[in-house]
Amino acid sequence: DLYAEFGRIDGVIHGAGIIEDKLLVDKSPDSFARVVATKADSVFLLSRHLRPQSLKFLVLFSSVAGRFGNPGQCDYTAANEIVNKMARFLDARWPCRVVSVNWGPWAREGMVSPALERQFAERGVRLIDPEQGVAALLAEIAGGGRGEVEVILGDGPWGAVEEEACAR
Repeated sequence: DLYAEFGRIDGVIHGAGIIEDKLLVDKSPDSFARVVATKADSVFLLSRHLRPQSLKFLVLFSSVAGRFGNPGQCDYTAANEIVNKMARFLDARWPCRVVSVNWGPWAREGMVSPALERQFAERGVRLIDPEQGVAALLAEIAGGGRGEVEVILGDGPWGAVEEEACAR
């Protein structure tokens, strides 16, 4: 038990997640459940076992896929949006900073397949350089304020994509 050994936990960064991309018609219920459970259930577990009064921050890694979607990622999209909503729920109840970082796609790291990289390029989305991503995360932890629960970190046409989705 970390609390027994150290007395407190100052901050937590949660980055669990897997992808098993397939169109819904080809996806098994077990695969769907595995993808959602890895990301979302682990956030629920953390929320039950952390002591928020000792925390300075809780950072949950989400994805722009939760907001904008990607082909074959209905489960991953749902899991990320659950994480976003859980961040809002915890932020309203916990005294520490809670933020859900909706990452754009990373270069050389993470979950971007060559096919997905091509799709992003066609949509004008640039991959995040790992060093710049880490710097952006540290800046967000240091400089972000309470109530700024969902943030997007990444270089893409997110505003235009959201406007297009809302117009449909």
